[in-house]
Amino acid sequence: MDIVCVNRYPAWYSDSGRTDLIQLQVKNELITWHLKFKKPVLITEYGAGSVIGMHTVGQHHHHHQILLLLVELRASMKSFQAL
Repeated sequence: MDIVCVNRYPAWYSDSGRTDLIQLQVKNELITWHLKFKKPVLITEYGAGSVIGMHTVGQHHHHHQILLLLVELRASMKSFQAL
């Protein structure tokens, strides 16, 4: 194994809506994976989950997804800098 790849969906399946926890959770998770395998960690997928086939929820649903994506991206960048 050359790298560790992780998929993340912060504040979606657990701690729903708790965007204040994302940065700490991302940092802790990336450090844990890195220490366990002593390999570089790559986030291969991130974002908010969805319901297959649901396209009619409205603008607020998309706003929430965009917010989570931005928070996740910022948290990931800070976490990688800490490594």
